[in-house]
Amino acid sequence: MSWDGWLPFMQSDGTNTCSHECGIFDTQGNPWAKTANCNATAANFADLNKLFNSGMECGVTSMTINNKKYFIIRADKEDKTVEGKCGPGGFCAAKGETFAVIGFYNDASVQPGNNKKQVEKCRGELCKALGQ
Repeated sequence: MSWDGWLPFMQSDGTNTCSHECGIFDTQGNPWAKTANCNATAANFADLNKLFNSGMECGVTSMTINNKKYFIIRADKEDKTVEGKCGPGGFCAAKGETFAVIGFYNDASVQPGNNKKQVEKCRGELCKALGQ
């Protein structure tokens, strides 16, 4: 499957919309595949990597990513996941050894739990596919 083939998998679990925008990036923020309006940049990954590696202890409490300022509500250094919230929208990011997947939702039509579940599921499947 091409990298782009993973994007619909992250956007829907077959029943629910899980992300409006999403992407797969290397750990420096270079895109492998992304939807048209997924604008995470390499600069965003400096903060994301701090959160992936140190959790909430790193001191990052908010970040601008995908052209919106999100408050960081959860960062788990063991699980390598980060969740952010901006009004009714939010994001979940999950890191593998050589990549990170990010799913953004823009409004209350997406449940945060569905977003997190599908982003983490995509990370797990990519880890298997890449032998990580």
